[in-house]
Amino acid sequence: MPIPDMLTPVESKAIATHVYQQLRQAIRVGQLKPGERLVDSELAGALHVSRATVREALRLLESKGLVVNNHRRGTYVATLTTADLRDICNFRSLLEAHAARVGAVTITSAELAELQRVSDDLYDAGARQDFEAIVDLDLRFHLVICHLARSKRLLETWLGMETMLRAFLLLKYDLMDDSSLIAGGHVPILEALRAGDGELAARLLPPHIMETAEQVLERLEAVRGEDGTTVTGKLGDSSIAGGFAS
Repeated sequence: MPIPDMLTPVESKAIATHVYQQLRQAIRVGQLKPGERLVDSELAGALHVSRATVREALRLLESKGLVVNNHRRGTYVATLTTADLRDICNFRSLLEAHAARVGAVTITSAELAELQRVSDDLYDAGARQDFEAIVDLDLRFHLVICHLARSKRLLETWLGMETMLRAFLLLKYDLMDDSSLIAGGHVPILEALRAGDGELAARLLPPHIMETAEQVLERLEAVRGEDGTTVTGKLGDSSIAGGFAS
C-alpha cells in the first residue's frame, strides 16, 4: 500500500524511557548540575535519538521534579532550597509512618527477613565507612517499609523522591559521619515491626528520619550561610540536584 507522506516513524516509548534513565543518572551523580540548561538538540545528537524522544524524556523528568521548563528560556536541571529538602524529608516521614502502621499487621516472614538482612549489611557497610553502600542499604530498608502499605500510590510517591533522597543522604557524609550509628538506628523500628506493633514503628520513624535530616540541613545552612536559599553547587563531591535523587 502507498504510505502517506505525512506519516513519520513513531518513537518507541522504551527509547524515551531509556533516555530518561540515563539523564536521571547523570543528574543523580552530578554530571548534570543544578541550574544547567538541557538543550534537546545537543542531547539528541549525543544519544543518537530524535529530539522528540529527548523531549518526551524531559517531560518525564519534569513530572518527577528533576527538571524545570521555562517556555521562554528552556529546560534546566532543577534546584532545591533547604526549605524544599526539609519539606521532602517531613513528607517522607509521614508516608513511612503510615506504611509501618498499617503494614505491621500483614508483614510477612520474608519481609522481616529482608529487613534483617539489610540491617546486617548496614553494620558491615558502616564498619567499612562505605558511604555509597550505606545510602543504598538505608534506602532499601525504608523502601521495604513502604511496600508494607500495599499501596501503589504511596510507593510511587516515595519512589518519586528517591533520587533527591539519595543525593541528600550522600551529601550528609560531606558534612557529618554517622556510619558507626546508622545500622543501630534501624533496629528499634525492625523490632517494633517484628512484634507487630505498627503504632510504635510509626512513632519511631519520624524522629529517626528528621533528627538526622535537621542536623544535615542546619550544617548545610551554616556552611553556605543560608536560610532556605537555593542549594545549587557542590560540597565535596556530592551535588544537590533538584527533584534530585526516581
